[in-house]
Amino acid sequence: MEKIAPNVVTEALARLAMRFDLKSLPFSKEELQTLAERAHESFGAPEVEKERLGQYKVHLATLYGEPGVGRIWAALEQINNEIGYEGK
Repeated sequence: MEKIAPNVVTEALARLAMRFDLKSLPFSKEELQTLAERAHESFGAPEVEKERLGQYKVHLATLYGEPGVGRIWAALEQINNEIGYEGK
């Protein structure tokens, strides 16, 4: 697995902040950072790798509920698609 450039995750979190009030989310800063990293790592990854990376999403869903985690994960996937498209 290739190392993630910190600026990509920072950009993803900045864009997420434009869509959601991050302080109102139930996640800690570290959880949100890890969720953004996992979502980025799953971008373009094989299905088996996506499942492994998605386990963190499942973990957070058991703590905070699937609807809240699911909408943040979906937003991060969309943001990663945008960043990936802009990078090409």
